[in-house]
Amino acid sequence: MQPVTDHTGLVELWNFDEHQASQSKVPIRDLATTPPPPKDGGRWMHVYGSDKLALQKIAALYGIQDDDVEGAINPAEQGPEVSFVQGERDEEDYLMIIAHELRLTRSEDNAKYISPREYHAGPRSMMSVRGGADASQQLQLEEVQLSFFLFPERRLLITLGTNSEDSPILQVARKNLKNKRSKLRRD
Repeated sequence: MQPVTDHTGLVELWNFDEHQASQSKVPIRDLATTPPPPKDGGRWMHVYGSDKLALQKIAALYGIQDDDVEGAINPAEQGPEVSFVQGERDEEDYLMIIAHELRLTRSEDNAKYISPREYHAGPRSMMSVRGGADASQQLQLEEVQLSFFLFPERRLLITLGTNSEDSPILQVARKNLKNKRSKLRRD
């Protein structure tokens, strides 16, 4: 997975409806002046990593409470959480979800990757597998906190947490937004 190197101050922005979906990267400072999403559509904003300044600016725009901003940015030892926050008006109501993405990643300091073909090629390759680092040294489990803020009346979803453009979760979301037959685009 390629880490995102410089998305500081940028938000991945998707506007979509039943007929189309468009993606752009927008500076945080320009969010207040972006055109609204399609009338019968929705909007998804993703903030890469845990950019506190970015989330504070978004929170000010949409009325996310300070405690929820802190919970989204500072994972500490917080487990999964779901909470409903009632705003002063219906459009300010939101659902906050804290979840964790688990990824099995290859350790950076291991030079030898053994493909399935090499592994099953016979006794000679089995010797090289046994001679290398054991699996616990080759693979590591990585945990990334993901935070979701869903504003149903605004048809808006704000996410933050994963710092990689090719995160499996983001790939699935993008694929569904691009697919005209996806329930995500119709409902």
